Amino acid sequence: MTYSTYLASLLPEVPREVRKLRAAIRAAAPGAVDGISYGIPCITLAGKPVVWYAGRKKHTSMYPIGAPFLRALSARLWHRPDGLRDLKGYHQVSGHESADTWVRESAGQGPTGPGAQRRKGTRMRRAVVTLVWLMAWVPLHAAVQGVPAPAPERADVIAAAKDVMQKARYCTLVTIADDGHPRARIVDPLSPDAAFHTWIATNPLTRKVNDIQRDPRVTLLCFDAGSSSYVSILGRATVVTDAAERATHWKEEWSPIYPLQNGKRDFALIHLVPTRLEIVSTSRSMVRDTKTWLPIAIEMTEATPPSTDEQLIRAARARSNAAIVAHDPAAIAREWMENVHVVSSTSAQVAGREQNRRRMATQFANRPDTIYIRQPSAVDVNPQWAVASERGEWTGRWTEPDGAMEIGGTYLVQWRRVDGRWLIQAELYVPTHCAGSTYCNQRP
Repeated sequence: MTYSTYLASLLPEVPREVRKLRAAIRAAAPGAVDGISYGIPCITLAGKPVVWYAGRKKHTSMYPIGAPFLRALSARLWHRPDGLRDLKGYHQVSGHESADTWVRESAGQGPTGPGAQRRKGTRMRRAVVTLVWLMAWVPLHAAVQGVPAPAPERADVIAAAKDVMQKARYCTLVTIADDGHPRARIVDPLSPDAAFHTWIATNPLTRKVNDIQRDPRVTLLCFDAGSSSYVSILGRATVVTDAAERATHWKEEWSPIYPLQNGKRDFALIHLVPTRLEIVSTSRSMVRDTKTWLPIAIEMTEATPPSTDEQLIRAARARSNAAIVAHDPAAIAREWMENVHVVSSTSAQVAGREQNRRRMATQFANRPDTIYIRQPSAVDVNPQWAVASERGEWTGRWTEPDGAMEIGGTYLVQWRRVDGRWLIQAELYVPTHCAGSTYCNQRP
């Protein structure tokens, strides 16, 4: 971004005031250099930015920096009851005070010109105090860096955050891996709704699906380079497989990644419910703390966290899914009780941990590309009886002699807590669709 492109981005009536502001700063501080920083114009002296300024619809904002400004303006600072500080009389200059004299004295220059060369740096730093005088003839509001500005309205923060996300389009989703390390990847989220719920399409076999099923805490970070603004959404995510809900939260930009196949799109939907929203946007005057760089933040509706038991069950399901992808029958069996009972999609009934382990090993040997994924939609726990149910959708894929096929449907699992650990006692898999091979024509 350049100074010219910044002016072009403003409303028609604003650039004139911004140019007046810039001209006065340059006149009061010889040697100052223009720049762009944080998406807005700035003035540098001796290679360092000393003041930022920006045009708004009804005012301009200025952001001087450093202790010298506060010392120079100490006589004009009014300590408000809420602990903040405002400039007194910024809108006018005292009647006996000549503007030219005020500017020269603020810049460290007497009637006979500059003082000794050794004081030149100090005078140059003080020169930008002239901005206070500028408020006498530019009927605008000044915001001084180091003097906290009032927090923006909640609605303004949400509107700005949504705008940043839409302009950024691509964001970074951070999940927590099974080793506790944060894991990040680029995603293309759907624009958030009024409650700032956000949806993201993904391959149901990706690592982030397992991460979320194990630990729903996530962060979504969106950065708009054009305005040097970013938004962080902290919250909890769930994986949605319901066809109706997936159809409701869909955008056409996802079509090349998830094309229609046999009238269906193969994707899972990540539903992010925010608990906290953070934003930094200097172009929107949303910079809360200039010392610690803490962002503007608002708390959102708290998502109900899952119970510890539910988290343990979801973590066990994620381990089971990963074991199937790895073709590891022993790891799959570790999530079963000794007397587990499984009703397969072909209505085969297999009882016992070892018998089911052998069944899975045989499938992997006969179909080397076999993949099964279970996506829980609900986990209900009865802690008094140490029992829980898991409901969701499942998908299986492998290659038959006549082509690649996919089968899937709904499932129901009964869990029991045994010696403090949740294990599967029974599983029931109901097929509701099958395509891609004559295998689907064989009624079990």
